[in-house]
Amino acid sequence: MSKVLVDRELLERTAAHLEWDGSEPMTTIQFAQKCDGLAGELRRSIAQPAEAEGIGHDTIVCWNCKENVTLEARDDEEGFCPHCMCELDLSDYLINANAALSAVTAERDRLLVDLERAHRATNSECMDWAREYERRKEVQAERDQLRAELEMLRDNNRKAAISDAAMAAKEA
Repeated sequence: MSKVLVDRELLERTAAHLEWDGSEPMTTIQFAQKCDGLAGELRRSIAQPAEAEGIGHDTIVCWNCKENVTLEARDDEEGFCPHCMCELDLSDYLINANAALSAVTAERDRLLVDLERAHRATNSECMDWAREYERRKEVQAERDQLRAELEMLRDNNRKAAISDAAMAAKEA
């Protein structure tokens, strides 16, 4: 498993946007544009060069005692580990660093592909959800309008019934 430095605020903003409940007034287009913007920020964040896991800028691990040794301490001991006095060959360090960097680069590339797929899927789902949300709002507005018209018809019916009863009383 690779360790990755993440921008917590960016992840929180993305999660909050994807959990949108419709309480914030936003059109489908605005929602999709915000999705695109957040996806772009995530893509740029992932594209940042990552440090290879387990490899520090100036630290190596001794093959014998497994202790961390700074390059400066190795140089002070003329190429030997200051803990166990075994020779530390930097070519092994460079081979391991290159392998770790290749693994991180491959992981980054895989994450970029996954992000692109997720963005396409999420964008499609977001658009579907937003269209459905807008349709529900339209249906609710139509329902409210029909309820108001029904109430008006009932009022008119009551008034007509009262008027009919008053006329019948006058005639009698």
